[in-house]
Amino acid sequence: MPGMGFPARKICKQAKEFFRKMVDDEKAILLIPDEVKLELMVQMVAKGLRTSEMRKIAKLINQCTQSSSKLSSEMEQHLRLMSAFISKHYREKFEQETGVKAEYLRTSDARILYNAFFEEGIIATRNVKDFLLYLVLNDFDEEVLYNIGNSNFVRISAELHETIHQDTRFSNLLSNFIRLAELQDE
Repeated sequence: MPGMGFPARKICKQAKEFFRKMVDDEKAILLIPDEVKLELMVQMVAKGLRTSEMRKIAKLINQCTQSSSKLSSEMEQHLRLMSAFISKHYREKFEQETGVKAEYLRTSDARILYNAFFEEGIIATRNVKDFLLYLVLNDFDEEVLYNIGNSNFVRISAELHETIHQDTRFSNLLSNFIRLAELQDE
């Protein structure tokens, strides 16, 4: 894209390569939460992309299935509290194991994480630091967080996963979140 510096071109290339791989994988179902679709549309306008580039992005978005799972404010609160908790109490351990410092979820990221959780999907992003909670919400050996930047899944050890789950403060938040999710499914 014209006007893009080297890092932006590299990021664009990585995203295109990832998307091509997923489109070619017959088993892959590409879900796009409403939140992500809106953010992409806003960024297209804010960055002043050419009409041809906006058409290409719109075409890619249209190849995705739109996820419509709804996140209640109470569930969002629990996700954000759990992520704030691991960011505060386990930040160094996450950095040692993943090379990334855990960050707490912002509202839009909580919605994205919930969609992935609800749909039992994989989150693919360059911003893995914002989604490390997703590793804890799933079994430690599941590949659920994919770093587009280095084309690898992010993982944590069974020991760290277990330590967090055994932490009473975290397990109480998680239990409440699961209870709310089950109520929402009814």
